Amino acid sequence: MSDDRIEELLERLYDASDDDEIRSISREILKLDPTHPSARVALWTLKDEEEALRSVGDLEEALDEAIKRMGGRPEGIYDENPLTPTYGEALMHLAAANHSLERYDRAEAYARDLVAFDPEEEAFPGRLILYRTLLDKGDWDLILDTYDQDGIDSPAGAHARAIALIEKDAPEGEIWEAVLEAFSLAPDLPFVILGLEALPDDEEGEYDQTFHQAAYLDAPWNSSDDRLVYIYLTALLVGVLTGRLEMDEAEDLEDLLREHPKGEALRRLITFGGPRPDEPSELDQWAIGKLMEVLVD
Repeated sequence: MSDDRIEELLERLYDASDDDEIRSISREILKLDPTHPSARVALWTLKDEEEALRSVGDLEEALDEAIKRMGGRPEGIYDENPLTPTYGEALMHLAAANHSLERYDRAEAYARDLVAFDPEEEAFPGRLILYRTLLDKGDWDLILDTYDQDGIDSPAGAHARAIALIEKDAPEGEIWEAVLEAFSLAPDLPFVILGLEALPDDEEGEYDQTFHQAAYLDAPWNSSDDRLVYIYLTALLVGVLTGRLEMDEAEDLEDLLREHPKGEALRRLITFGGPRPDEPSELDQWAIGKLMEVLVD
């Protein structure tokens, strides 16, 4: 009888959105099964940030219990075990919490497990926390190796790769190619990182992912002028070429072009860029392609 009741409560828990409802259902589950991992993970997510970080051990225990009950780690997000979503959620929170605690080796391990669990990122954005952790560790070679071996060209990975090449003093053409590749994968993202462009009102949550990515990538890009100039100059150039930015909104552009070795070629590009695509959706990739022709040897 208790198993049927727990199954019924779990269905309600997975559908619940109200904090009080989640808390009530989770506590009822734990009365029937004091170590149930789904209820423990759900209650952990309701804690405030300080309390949650103090109790990361509870989340680790819940993950261990989930793995034990499943008889091992699930093969992926479509594993039919009812604890599969709990496994992914626990990994996601453990990666983020350990990153916040600056336990970067643990954060990296949990993030890599999360990427292995959901490689297409259909439910869990494992690469974002993974690459942010690697950036904070300052392991530039590991970032490049991870990106090269990854089967997905993710915005987080591309931005991390560009920063790693900057820090390794790679050839300028190689750096610009990496920066422009990062732009091409998510053209809105650099503008949000730099605060140059507000996204439209978003009732459908379409831009939630962009803001989430920007929150993780803001500090790595803005931590030094050596990094910032690459993303800032590129954003100004793409912005002017596409009409995202008016020239008076790109007031620093002339100074940056004056200092850049290919400043004259870039100035000619934004002045005589040639015919633009008719479709607005094609403008970003057109501009990035034009900049590739100038900046990448």
